[in-house]
Amino acid sequence: MPSADDYGIKATMTSHRILETVRSRDRPTLTEIARALDLSKPAVHKHLATLEAIGYVMRRDGGYEIGLELVSFGVYARRRQRIYEVARSRVVELANTMREQVCLVVPGQGSEWSCLYMFTAVPADVDTPDQEGEIRPLHATAAGKVLLANMDKDEVVEFLDHDSLSSETANTITERNELQSKLQAIRDQGVAYDRQEQSDDYRGVAAPVLDDDGRPLGAIEVLGPPLRMSGKRLEEDTVGLVVSGAKDVENKLSID
Repeated sequence: MPSADDYGIKATMTSHRILETVRSRDRPTLTEIARALDLSKPAVHKHLATLEAIGYVMRRDGGYEIGLELVSFGVYARRRQRIYEVARSRVVELANTMREQVCLVVPGQGSEWSCLYMFTAVPADVDTPDQEGEIRPLHATAAGKVLLANMDKDEVVEFLDHDSLSSETANTITERNELQSKLQAIRDQGVAYDRQEQSDDYRGVAAPVLDDDGRPLGAIEVLGPPLRMSGKRLEEDTVGLVVSGAKDVENKLSID
């Protein structure tokens, strides 16, 4: 017979699934959330009413949005991460030098086999959509691939066994053998590329930030539109700056 703890865990997970659905959609209605999660409308309404009461969601124009109360948790959590404190100024400096969006990306925690865009810097006159706060699949981004390439071999095998390798664009790597070969090349080269694999609007390059044991703590990634991020700018100029920036953060973390 299920215990009270079982019910509590299930309720918490349901609330989390509802928040994820609200976050990933454009102001979904109660009906749309219930349909997406295959839950009854009364059950979803109870969760939403509680989440709204504590400020985690809010209603607007007939739908639901993530509430501002969650902002304080995200800001606090980010400030507690040493990699953010060390990398922030370097990311801003790189963005101003490259005149492109530069991102600090870390392995996902709540979402399995994902990466989180923890912090981004975008020059005011640059027309690139800000990625900050986005959660992306590891296999579809330069940062995600460079994180995955530096994980233990057993972790990579587990990822390949359990992840569906979703197709984000026509360029996303979705074949296991092709991805394995690509990860080996990334380990050898020390950088990974995004050739419009997460979005048709982006190309990018990323380098890892590793701990003293060679484990990935995060990655520095530069993203820009294909017209700007191509040829020598992508393959040479950007690579040198990204690798230098990631190594600088890595060295400072090692000293600490």
